Amino acid sequence: MDDEIDTASAEITQIARESELCRRVSTVPGVGPVVSTALIAAVGNGTAFKRARDMSAWLGLVPKQYSTGGKSNLGGMVMPPEIHRWEK
Repeated sequence: MDDEIDTASAEITQIARESELCRRVSTVPGVGPVVSTALIAAVGNGTAFKRARDMSAWLGLVPKQYSTGGKSNLGGMVMPPEIHRWEK
């Protein structure tokens, strides 16, 4: 089992080194090969998001914004459904 984990870790590290997007994401403090490859696998180049704020909300890093009648209200923290599934 340890050998399989070591092999998988080596493969992930190699993929992260070869990918320009993964290398850019890895410049964020606390983000290593596993997180960078998982993020890039999930969102690709990020074109699905109109703004960086939208991606942050998808990640659960900022409060969700509600606006009505020109008034903006901040709601609770937004967390992707996958996080709630992992906690169970």
